Parts: sequence; C-alpha cells; structure tokens
Amino acid sequence: MKKVKDAWTGNLTPKGYMVMKWSVGFGQFKIEKVCRTAFLNCYDLSHATVDRCCTSIKNGSMVYINNFYNDKTNSVLSKTEDSIKQNALIKYMRIHNFTMSVEQIAACKIPNNEVNLNAYGWMFHYFNLVGDIQPNKQDEIHLEPCTVTSVYLEYLNDLTLQYNHNGLITALTAEEKQSKTSYPHLSFTAFANFWNQYFPHVSIREFKAVSGKCNVCGKLSDLRKTAMSRLMKQEITTLHAFHRSAYMNERMAYAKRKFDALNYSSIYLSVITDGMAQAHCELPYGANLAQFSSKFGQHIQGVLLHGRGILIYRTFNTISNCANLQIHTMLLTLQHVKNTENQIPGVFYYQIDGGSENTAKAVIALCEYLVSKRLVIKIVLTRLMVGHTHEDIDGKFGTVWTYTREKSILTPDAYKRALYKCLKKKDSNDYVCVVDLIAIPDYKSFFEPCIDPKFERYCKEDQTQRQFIFEACDISDNFPLGVRTMYRAYAANNVIEIIDDPNEDVKLRAVCVEVSSFPTAESSGSIVDGMYILQKIPAAELFPFEFAKPAKNETNLRQPIIKTMNAVERYLGVNSRQKKDEWLDFIEMFPEGNENVHEYIKRLQ
Repeated sequence: MKKVKDAWTGNLTPKGYMVMKWSVGFGQFKIEKVCRTAFLNCYDLSHATVDRCCTSIKNGSMVYINNFYNDKTNSVLSKTEDSIKQNALIKYMRIHNFTMSVEQIAACKIPNNEVNLNAYGWMFHYFNLVGDIQPNKQDEIHLEPCTVTSVYLEYLNDLTLQYNHNGLITALTAEEKQSKTSYPHLSFTAFANFWNQYFPHVSIREFKAVSGKCNVCGKLSDLRKTAMSRLMKQEITTLHAFHRSAYMNERMAYAKRKFDALNYSSIYLSVITDGMAQAHCELPYGANLAQFSSKFGQHIQGVLLHGRGILIYRTFNTISNCANLQIHTMLLTLQHVKNTENQIPGVFYYQIDGGSENTAKAVIALCEYLVSKRLVIKIVLTRLMVGHTHEDIDGKFGTVWTYTREKSILTPDAYKRALYKCLKKKDSNDYVCVVDLIAIPDYKSFFEPCIDPKFERYCKEDQTQRQFIFEACDISDNFPLGVRTMYRAYAANNVIEIIDDPNEDVKLRAVCVEVSSFPTAESSGSIVDGMYILQKIPAAELFPFEFAKPAKNETNLRQPIIKTMNAVERYLGVNSRQKKDEWLDFIEMFPEGNENVHEYIKRLQ
C-alpha cells in the first residue's frame, strides 16, 4: 500500500485518473521512471491489488486529510492517525449496528473554512441537479460523459457570478480563471481531490457510442458551459430542474406499477428486461491477472420479476440480439410464472428500454396476440426516456459485475455458478434461474404479414410513444380480435417538456403538457377510442430463426469456442483437465460444422 501511495504525484488527469511515477528499489539502488508492469513484477503485485490501493487513496482512506473531529483546525493527520480514526469509526458502527451516510462521513472530515464549505455546497447542488441517481444501495450518481476540467470550469464560472456584482463573466479557460480571480476557490488539483474524498459515489459515466443520449441534457449542459450572465445561469438551472421532473415522473410511474405487483401479486405481474454490458460478459475472465489470446462472448439478458425473482437468459454466437430474442425471453418468462404459480396474473406490466429489439413492430404485435388469446387481459408496455433508462435491473447487473470482476472465471459453467451465487439472496424466496439459449423461433416472420402496414413512426424523435396499453374488449367490427390498443407519449399524466424557442435568451422554454391516450374517436374519425395493429391472427407455421453467421476468418460457430478452450488449456497447463471437460460439454450444445438451424434441431430430436 505504501509503495503505491509513494508513487502517486498527488495530481489527477482531467478525467480523474491518478498521475503515477513508478519506481523500484530504494536508496542508491532506487530506479526511477519504470513502467507499471515492472513495478508489479518487482513487488509481486497484481493489477487488481494496485487498482484497489488507488481507489482507497482516491476515496480518502489513504490520503492526508484534515482532522476528523476538530473542526476548528486545518492540521493534517498522518496516514497512521487517519487510518486509526477511520478504523475506529468503522469498528464503532459495527458494534452499535448503524451506518453513516456519505454526507455524515464528509461532515467528519471536512475542514471548517469558507473555501471548502462553499465547494461542498456547490458540488452537492450540482451533482444532484445534473447527475443520474443509480438504482443501487450505494445511491451512486453518474454524470453524463464529460471531463473533470469541464466541471471545474463550471465551478469557477458559478463562483465568479456570485462574487461579480454586474452579473457578467468573460469566456476564459480554467487556467485563466484561476490566475485572474481573487475570490476564494479551490485549485484544480484540490478540486479533483475534494471530489474524490467527499463525493466518492459520484462518477463520470463512460462514453459509449451505442448508448442513448438525452438531447435535452446535452443542450442544457452546453448552455451551462457558455452562459455569460447570472440570469442565464439561473434560467438554465431552472430548466434542468424542470427536465428532471419529467424523467423522474416516469420513474415514479414505474415505481407505482412495481408497487402493484409487490402488494397484489395475484392480479399484477411487473417485469423489467435489459441486457448486461457486453464487456462484462466475456469468457474467460482472469480478474485482471491473466490475458487470453482468445475470448468468447456471451449476451446476458436479464428479466427481473418484482416480488418474484430474476431470470437470466444467456445467448452466444448463434443468436443475434434482436426482436426474436426479446419476444422469446418474454414468452419464456410468462411460461415460468405459469409453471411456478399455476396461473399468469391478469395485468402484465412490461418495462423495456428504447433499443430497436424492444420497440420492434413484432413486439407490439405479440402483446396484442397474447391479449387476443386471453393469456392476460391487459398489457402495459412502457419505456423510459432516452438517456434516463437506468433502473433496478441495472443494479442487479452491477451486483454481478462486482462479484465477478475480481474472480477467475474460466468456463461458461463457472460463470453460471457465479450468477446463481451472487444473485440468490439469503432469507429470500425470490428465485434465480439461468437459461442457455442456442436456437429460437423466428417470431418476426410469423407476425410481420399480419401487422397493419400503416403502423409506423411510433418511436421516431418527437413522435415517440413511450407507453402502449393493450386491453381485452368484446369482439366487434371496431376490434375484430377483441383487443383495444392505445398509446401515450408518457406514462405520467402531466409532463414538463423543454422545447426550442428562439425568442428566449437561452433559446429553450419549459411547457407543461397534459398527456392523453390515443387514438381517440375524435382524433381518428372513428366512433370509439382505440385501434388494433394485428389485422388477423397469424396462421403460418412458426419456423426457427436462422443461426447468426460465423465471424470473419471463422468457418463455423464452434471454432471460436475451441480457440478459447485451447487458450484456457495453455494458461492452466497440467491443471486444465477439469476446465477442459467443462468446455467440451459446452461445445456439444452448439451446431456441428456448417449445420443450419433446421439440421441442428432435427439432430437433437
């Protein structure tokens, strides 16, 4: 631990990474400026161990900090004294069976002076306003992709406005603002350290090109960085608060549906589905201790049934992530509920994100089909606003990643065992079930010929409909399948939207929108409210979905599995027999040679 601490320069990069100067030896034998790998090899340390040390240092458990208890002094504690104080706190809390919030821990350590207290107040307000609170027990807050420098610049801008009575600021860089201002403020390095020490639960979300981004958040973020007056800054902050009310309203509506299922489980079934980050699912995984020449990917589709349990569906290189997979996992989930409870509740709440596999026409058609067959009497299909889709299912994925990231998991079976172990709660009746899927039916081709060709643009930009309601009704000319379908822009009844307005100083304006269900008789020129999407019940045969094509430079779907198995065997050497047997059993699940899906199913029969 001390060696890692000594290697830290005390500075952070703009993205919050620690700037290190690795060295080995001591005294006249000390060698400066070695690489991290040389440092690890010399002291027989793993990357994971050093990462944990760095995290501890950044979170304040190994850095010089101000006195825990004497708020009238700014004297610096030694590392030993600091460790003793923190250990005493932890020990006391364990003995007396209580915990402290992040704010309480900060109150134990923060110096009693204007600069630090003002910085704390600014960060608390800023992070809670622009951050996205994550659904886990640590109440983590994620910021949209940005840099520490950009946040620091906003901090300086806000302080300038507070101390500058004319309400105007000039466009300066962070360095220029630091050198040209006389008001009390933290330096960039102190700001970054302050963030790590007193707000360790706030992090910057990693940029992902495929993840949904909220356009409104992006506009407001850009405006905050360029605002040149106190009034503009205040207006932007107000608009962000209005926008937050919109996406939190949707989350509150989701919470109400969960409550129904938790308290009236015989009537309501509430489910949310999502996929786990692909980078956290690769096999084998060596806990950062080993690198493998070949890796085999798996897709983890989680389905959380509130008050019931969680189902994990694993797919591999035979199945692409598409609407067929989404439909198949939905049907398997309903079948699981039927098998365990001898019935399916009449009202089915299904929560999805805005991915194309979830919002496909075939998924909408399936919902109508299920109601027409009276498997349920009502389905409410809902998606959250783009960029604000993190929910409780992501908390489950976080549990999986936290458990697996420091473990050596070398086979698919080992990963499955880890899923059961980390997701199954003690003293809980909630079930955990992991299902491997190699082949699935082609539902899209089954439903497509029966879908109304005029049904389109329901998930396009301003026309996006975030909730569909499918409800059983009497068969009639207006509803030939006995299903009435309605759609809504939001789940909540009243929502504040942020719209473009060139007449406003910030070019944006908040408007309150009353949300209604459509189509109404008046809007559609019909005599009744509602519509139907399925023009008829599909009568065609349901065929299997074709296997995905092998990757480039691969001749069949087993080849990458065999490569990965051989990589694990080389890594383990003479101790590889058991792991190799697990891989061989796993390979048997897959198609042989260039076998297509029809030949594969026929062979299994």
